Amino acid sequence: MVNEEIYNGLKAGLERGESLKKATMTFFNSGYKKEEISEAAKLLENYQPTMPMQQPFQPQQMPQPFQQPFQQPFPQQFPQQIPQQFPGQMQYQQPYQQYPTPASNYMPPAQNKAIIFVLIFLLLFLVGLLAVIFLFREEIVNLFSNMFA
Repeated sequence: MVNEEIYNGLKAGLERGESLKKATMTFFNSGYKKEEISEAAKLLENYQPTMPMQQPFQPQQMPQPFQQPFQQPFPQQFPQQIPQQFPGQMQYQQPYQQYPTPASNYMPPAQNKAIIFVLIFLLLFLVGLLAVIFLFREEIVNLFSNMFA
């Protein structure tokens, strides 16, 4: 017996324009058994999806050319006063300019810079002290052994 869920899903996939192979792989990847999928696919091998009838393309009628004689696009004399604002138009103080947006607006405060400077100085001092101890370890051991002996 064919699993109706798989059959209807494969049929819907074919109606959407997918190939039968792609539709079956979708069900296989979803965890359905291969036997159930292949059984439903065998029934749909010769299935031709019915496409809704599309209306044939009908070009729209173009408007008739203007019957008025040709006029110049601009008047010979320009008006003396240009209106400051047209109805429905917003007035801007400055023209809009698009600036690139930075990835982050974070700027560390000056206080953090001082702390970072002190920590770097302390780190360099400790690395130097470690190098001195490593290079002069025998002399340091002799100095302490003579002091406490």
